[in-house]
Amino acid sequence: MPAPKKITPEVVERIVGILSTGADYAKAAHIVGVSRKSIWAYGKRNPEIRERFDEARALADEQVVQSLFDAAIGGNVVAMIFWLKNRRQKEWRDRHEVGGAGDGPITLRIERVASDIVEPTPETEPDEE
Repeated sequence: MPAPKKITPEVVERIVGILSTGADYAKAAHIVGVSRKSIWAYGKRNPEIRERFDEARALADEQVVQSLFDAAIGGNVVAMIFWLKNRRQKEWRDRHEVGGAGDGPITLRIERVASDIVEPTPETEPDEE
């Protein structure tokens, strides 16, 4: 097995380009001939490079966001629903959380006065037909 390739400034540029197309670290690593772990470790040791990797990935994400927006505006109902459920969660999500005062737990207080309890009598029991 050949020795792993060293990450040079040229390799960094290739990685940035690959990430900006939407590829993940594993795909970028495969293309340039290094391990995904090497890319991650290199970025950790070089915060300015890590920032470039993050910006490249964000660029790809923004392209998807724009495409989703265009599809939603173009009348794609699924894209519209997806957009609204993610951007307007309070109004559009399927599940709504309910909380008590100050978003705390809900407290139930059940009171029953003994005089309100009516024992069934033949007149108050439902007819079984």
